[in-house]
Amino acid sequence: MNAPLPFQTGPSVTGRTYQLETVVGEGVYGRVYKAFDAVTPEIPVAVKLPKKDSPHVNIIALSMVRTMREAGFLQMTQHLNVVKYLDHGAEPQSPYVVMEFVPQTLASVPLTQEVIEDYLQQIPTILRVLKEYNVAHCDLKESNLGYVNGTIKLADFGLSIPFEHPVTYPCRNHPAYHAPEFRQFNWVTNTADTYSAGRVLEHLLTGEYASSGTAAVAAITRIQGITPPKSFQKLLCRMTSRDHLRRPTPAALEKLAALALNDLQRRDYFFQHEISSRPKLHFFGSASAS
Repeated sequence: MNAPLPFQTGPSVTGRTYQLETVVGEGVYGRVYKAFDAVTPEIPVAVKLPKKDSPHVNIIALSMVRTMREAGFLQMTQHLNVVKYLDHGAEPQSPYVVMEFVPQTLASVPLTQEVIEDYLQQIPTILRVLKEYNVAHCDLKESNLGYVNGTIKLADFGLSIPFEHPVTYPCRNHPAYHAPEFRQFNWVTNTADTYSAGRVLEHLLTGEYASSGTAAVAAITRIQGITPPKSFQKLLCRMTSRDHLRRPTPAALEKLAALALNDLQRRDYFFQHEISSRPKLHFFGSASAS
């Protein structure tokens, strides 16, 4: 174990304190630490704290608010495909949220055909859960999708908002995985996360963000050396449509994904075996701790 950092959290709502070990994620508004507590020291947890060292007072204030909002969202959206809420600290000047520690994400796990199939099987469920709980994630990307024994776990609700707030706060950056209406107008539609999920899929396969679904299919064909089946092409083009009304609902996406999966499983379209290196990734967003 690495030497502990020279500080720990204050007491949580359950009375526990957490010894912070190493930073495992960082973004504009927060840092995520691998941490331990005295009750179960053999089990690592993830502790997210708001940044307090920013020169911008408004960012510090937003960090505090978003940390508590994230704790609330995680408590509410308890599901196998969402990182598990464990605890939180509610002191106004030092809030934090404690989650299960997920050592790998889709940004780090070796890519195989199985990973792609797991993604197609589970992403409709993740989007359905968000819809059921009336939450727009607003930062759905590979580094926010944990991968544990074949299970995808959505993490980092730091930018999330309820759907009844269709216009969100201005973002400091506009990553390519954000939906066009989000990038241009900070407008959150109920299919904005679907667009991001489609961009994650193409980025997994190519390391690029294409200008359209058609361009993405062409890039996949060029890089993977094989043209995806028509069902897969339709799935990707619908998910990444610039028109938010043409993107599928979670229920429709589940059907489209099932058809694509059936065709993909007839042949290992993308990977014949585990690959040792990934395509060169071109990240446009922040780190996982938004």
